[in-house]
Order: sequence, then structure tokens, then C-alpha cells
Amino acid sequence: MARKPYWKRHRLTVRWVVVVFLISQATLAVTVDQFAPDVRDPEYARLENLLRDHIAERPEQPVALFVGSSRVVQGFDAAQAAGDEDVALFNFGIAGSGPYFQEIMLDRLRASGIKPDILFLELLHPFLNAAGPRAMDQGLLDGARLSAGEATGLLNYGSRSRTGPLRRWGYARLLPAYRHQAEIRDSMGLGVYPYYSQESECDPLGFRPKFERVEKRAELTRQAHESYDPFYCHFQLDQSAWERMTRIIRTAQDAGITTAVVLMPEGTEFRSLYTPEGESARLAMLDRLRQKFGVSVIDARAWLPDSAFYDQHHLLPEGADDFAERFRVEALRPALKQRLN
Repeated sequence: MARKPYWKRHRLTVRWVVVVFLISQATLAVTVDQFAPDVRDPEYARLENLLRDHIAERPEQPVALFVGSSRVVQGFDAAQAAGDEDVALFNFGIAGSGPYFQEIMLDRLRASGIKPDILFLELLHPFLNAAGPRAMDQGLLDGARLSAGEATGLLNYGSRSRTGPLRRWGYARLLPAYRHQAEIRDSMGLGVYPYYSQESECDPLGFRPKFERVEKRAELTRQAHESYDPFYCHFQLDQSAWERMTRIIRTAQDAGITTAVVLMPEGTEFRSLYTPEGESARLAMLDRLRQKFGVSVIDARAWLPDSAFYDQHHLLPEGADDFAERFRVEALRPALKQRLN
């Protein structure tokens, strides 16, 4: 009697292996999405833990957060900016975060019982510019770091490029063992998540300075222009991003949080890209924030010389020091005074 082909003799085993694999991936996906925020979004989890430690060290001091993108991540030295002021100041910047993820960060903090007394909210105008070739807020958002509930908000967020972060979320949930392999290994003590492989990458107050060698700066500047130039010439307010950002402001004000909006420094090459029409539209947006919401607007775009940057919009460590000194005087002290009043 002829033996059955190999695949027929073992197809039941193969089926069970496939079934077990699918069940394990589904279980892991639900766990990562709902019960393991440190695996789903280790960068946020690390910052929240550092913030809690900082607040615990200064329980009697008001808490001030600066929430923003990579410009804040690399450009805001909270310890330097605080100086001798009576405040627990913290850099809660995350690269690629625009209005959508900024609101999620603040919602997470509020849900965990952390309420700042002062909020500095970065306004990076490309995130609010509907005249660009794509929606930058969605384009830079890593959907894998979102929970299912956080991701559903993208379904009604704008009309352009919203599928990008949703696709990244779906891919991460379909193959969690692959997408989150580094984070899972780190949580099990089998390796170190690359973002935090060196303690020097993140100081206790969330500042992650970056020093780029002189010979690399021209290429980094070229890459920055390639990514951002299309958003500078013309400006048309993106209503979805605007509503998201103003909701952050209203929620903070309703909670009694002193709120200020900050435009981070830029080099002359970036500032030279502004057309009169585009800049007029941006300034009108800032005036609208002042008049309608009563928030302070700190426009720091022209505060620093070109030598402070490595690519015309990210600060070198020494540039971050200079920015911190001026920030203390023109942003932090007025916010502390406003809070007391």
C-alpha cells in the first residue's frame, strides 16, 4: 500500500500549528492594545514614569509641562529653563506629535491622575496647514502606539492621509510579535528597547539632546527642507487639526490650567521660506488664538542664530541652553505670575 504524501500525513498538525499561532497572535494583540501600554508605547510610558518621579521630588511645587514634537524633544532643557524658579518643569515632547497625539498624551495623563498647573503647547504650523501636499499630523503619527479607542478617532479626523496611521495600527495588531518584538523583549528582560539603550538619551526631565557632527549638518538640512518646504510658502488652516488643538486648550482652561502656545525657534533658511501671504495667514491664526481663547502665544521662531541648529529647525545642545534661558524669562515667569493671579 502506497504511503500518503508527506503533506497529507501531517496536515492536521499543520492546521493545529496555524490555529495556535493565530490564537496566540490575537491574544497578544489584545494584551498589547489594552493591557500593556509600556509595550504599545514605551516612549510615553518612560516619560510618564519620569514625570511622576519629578513630581514626587517636588510635591509642593506647581507642575508645568511642555508638550510638543521633536523640536521640543531635542530643544527644551527643562532643568535649565526652570533655573531657580519654584516649579516642577518637564519636557513631555514626543517626535512626530501634532494636535492628534498631543491630545491623547494629555488625556492619558489626566486618566492616570496627573494634572499640570501650567501647559506649554507647541504649535508647529505644518501640522495645521491644509495647503501642504499631505496631512502631516496623520503622516508622522505612528498608529502602533495607539490603543483601539485612541485609533478610532482617526476615522473622522480630516479627509487626507488618515488611513496611514490606521494601517500602521492594523499591521501592529495583526502581527504584534513582529511589530513590537523589541518592546516585548525589553519587557521580559531579554533586551533593551533601542530608544533607551543609552541613559544619556533622556535626562530625568525628558530632555533628549542631540549633537550632530558638522559634516552631517548640510545633508540633514537638505532633508529637512525636502520634508518641510512645501508647508511654508502657502498656508490654509486645516480645520480638523485646528479643532483638535483648540479642544486641548479649552479642556485645559476648563480644568484651571494656565495655557500658553509656543512656536519653537527656526533658522533663517526656514524663515526665509515664508511668503507674505502665508505668513499673514499664520499670524491671523495666532491672533485668533489670543483673542478667542485668551492664551499667551510665544513666537520664538527668530530667537536664535543659525549656529544654534543642526538642520535649521532642530536645536543643538548649546542652542537648547540659550533657548531655555530666554524661555524662562519670556514664557515661564509670565505663566507662573498668571497662575498666581
